[in-house]
Amino acid sequence: MTLFLQSDSHLDALSNILATMSDIPALLLASLNPETRKPAEQSLSALSAQQGFIPHLVQLFLDTTQDRAVRLSASVYLKNLVKLRWEEVSISRQYDTSL
Repeated sequence: MTLFLQSDSHLDALSNILATMSDIPALLLASLNPETRKPAEQSLSALSAQQGFIPHLVQLFLDTTQDRAVRLSASVYLKNLVKLRWEEVSISRQYDTSL
């Protein structure tokens, strides 16, 4: 996936692109830019539901050949994703036991 992130039309195009696992490094970098953060985060969120997303993030932040910003973003995204899903499971268990 080629990212052109200079104008609003390119931002709209980014949010309409069906991202793949190979796009994750570019999306992580785009999520660091205030002008491209929202569409990048939307694409990452959609990808996070796909099987293999978490292992791919782990591979990215362990890969010393990756850009440091990508590695850091991958580790923070993973931390936030685990926290979110942990809370979702805790909440659903809380409701299950109250029934």
